[in-house]
Amino acid sequence: MKSPSSGLPQIPHLRLLGVGSLPDRTGVDVHLQYRKGWALLGYLAVERGRSHSREQLAGLLWPDLASAPARTNLRQVLNSLQQVFTALGLCDVLRTDKHSIGLIPADQCCELFDIDVLDPLIVEEGDLVERLLETGWRHRGLFLEGISVADSAEFEEWLSFTRDHYLRRELRMMCRLRDRLFALGRRQDAIDLGWRIIRIDGWNEAHHRALMVILASDGAIHEASHLYSELERTLLRQLGCPPSAETRALHTELMRASRG
Repeated sequence: MKSPSSGLPQIPHLRLLGVGSLPDRTGVDVHLQYRKGWALLGYLAVERGRSHSREQLAGLLWPDLASAPARTNLRQVLNSLQQVFTALGLCDVLRTDKHSIGLIPADQCCELFDIDVLDPLIVEEGDLVERLLETGWRHRGLFLEGISVADSAEFEEWLSFTRDHYLRRELRMMCRLRDRLFALGRRQDAIDLGWRIIRIDGWNEAHHRALMVILASDGAIHEASHLYSELERTLLRQLGCPPSAETRALHTELMRASRG
C-alpha cells in the first residue's frame, strides 16, 4: 500500500491494536458479526503464513463443547469472517479447506494489519521509524482491546502473551522514534512523544530519564524537575522506595548544570 503523494508505505488501516476496526476502501467499517470472530481473526493474523487445523481452532475457542458442535460454531464464525474478507477485497488471503484454515497472503511481507508493521520480518524497525517521522504514530491500545474468550484459558493465556509482546514492540519503536526526533532537533515533537510513552508505561524509569534530558535540553529545567518529583512521590507512595540511583544521579546532574 503506497501513498500516491509521497511514495511512502502507509500504516495499514485494518486495526487489531486497540478496538478492532476493519474499514473498506471507502472508509466504511465492515461489521464482524461474532465476538469470537475477532478472536479467530486476531489469532490467524498473528499466526499468519501457515494453516491451522479446524479441530485445533474449534478446541481453542470452544473448549467446553464436544468436537461436533465446536466445529459447527467455527464454521459459522468462519463464514462471517470470509464475508468480511470478501468485502475488504482480500478474499484470496484467507485460505480454507475441509481440514484447515490459514491467513496466508501470497506476499508474506505485505502489510495487512497494523500489527504487521511491528514485525521486524515484515518491516525493519529502522525503516519504520524513518517512515513515522512523516506520518507519526498513535497508540490505540492493547491488541484486541475489549475482546476475551472467558471460557478458554488457553486462548486467554495466548492473548495475554500476545498483548504484552506487541506492547513491548510498540514501546521500543516509540522510544526509537522519540530519540530520532530529538536527534533531528525536533524537540517539541520528541517531548510530546515522550509524555505519551510515559502515559503508556509509567513505571519504567528509563522513559522518565529520557524525557528529563529532552526537557532540560529544551530549557524546560523546571518541567524536568517536576517530572522527577512526581516520579519520586509516586514510587514512595506506591512502592515505598525512591527512584533508582541512576535516575537520582541524572536529576542531580541536570540541576547542577542548570545552575552553572
